[in-house]
Amino acid sequence: MIGTLIKKERIALNISQEALAHGICAPSYLSKIENETTICSDEIIQLLFHRLSIDYIYDELLLDQFEEAYSLWFEGYFFDEDRCGYKLCQEMIQISKQYFYSPKTIEAHLLNYLVDVVPSWEEIDIFSKYTNDRNQLLLTLVQAKYHFTNNNIIKAIEVIESLPLAKYPMVYNQLADYYFSFGDYNKAIEWAKTSFHHYSQRGYLEILMRLSSTLSSSYYNLFDYTNAEMWNNTLLRFAVKLQHSGFEGLAYYNHGASVFQAEHYKEAEKYLLKSIEIKDGMDDLFSNYQKRGINAVFLKDLEIAKECLSFIEKSDHPLKDISVRLLHFMISNEEFNYTKEYCELLEECYEMVLHKKHYGMTLYYVMLLYRGYKNTNQYKKALLLKEKYNFPVF
Repeated sequence: MIGTLIKKERIALNISQEALAHGICAPSYLSKIENETTICSDEIIQLLFHRLSIDYIYDELLLDQFEEAYSLWFEGYFFDEDRCGYKLCQEMIQISKQYFYSPKTIEAHLLNYLVDVVPSWEEIDIFSKYTNDRNQLLLTLVQAKYHFTNNNIIKAIEVIESLPLAKYPMVYNQLADYYFSFGDYNKAIEWAKTSFHHYSQRGYLEILMRLSSTLSSSYYNLFDYTNAEMWNNTLLRFAVKLQHSGFEGLAYYNHGASVFQAEHYKEAEKYLLKSIEIKDGMDDLFSNYQKRGINAVFLKDLEIAKECLSFIEKSDHPLKDISVRLLHFMISNEEFNYTKEYCELLEECYEMVLHKKHYGMTLYYVMLLYRGYKNTNQYKKALLLKEKYNFPVF
């Protein structure tokens, strides 16, 4: 694996084998090193990396310290033998980066790929050739992360489910996240509850908070508002206790979006505003402003709606353009809810979020479309939506 890294860095710097090997070893020997067909001394490896302006660590004391820390993290993270596994994550990321160029390069890179950066498939393929049994688990999770990041969620789920799941409880919450992103909310609930039971016995409050978020959002998307509110209140308690403004804001956002669907616009404004105030300064407020803006139009408070429109116009969110057109039309037309043009804009929103697999947003637009169809006497379209999504009618 070290030879592969040398080759990669040499090519990146546009250095020939002859130039790199000069005074260190024969170019033919360097070729064997790069092709992993020979094993050479640490001294030669260090000289080659030094010429590439890279520090190569081969001090046995430092390598032993890394192995001890890595093993501690590995056992805690995967087998849950102690509570330090998750706590060590950020610390281990920083440590691992120092060992990218060392005999521990595989462990260092895989850990970094798992928790921090997303590798290319070519990089994953390279590491798969040199991974031992212990690191095969990391490699599998890195492969799943790659597929998930590249929107192949089904493949990511298949990769995770190829593991002996009973042996690795830490993947339960990952499966819950993947199924949620895929829009299979029943499966997301199944795995999130399994994971919640596991971690509640161990007191991992941050993981329990994240699982509460998955459960509340899943139930909301299944229109099970009783369970959704129960888990949303649980999420809020964890968020307040852990002083996590992001999840606290999400809890208020969830409740605001829920009461909006029930057409309780004053209450929705209260909670959507609170979600924005708590999360102020964060970069994921698009949905908060979008829902608050639309809610404000129904509330007939056009000043709030225009304020939200201004924020959306400055956003770089993929749904920005259609959201601006929709909200601008609603603000400009007092009887918007009784026009087919409003329905056409909602249909465009619906198709876009469906294409981009924003399943939670899909259901939001479905509810708006259903009411729009009814208000414009498009009863057949309304009935088809009702049959497809089986949502409650308030």
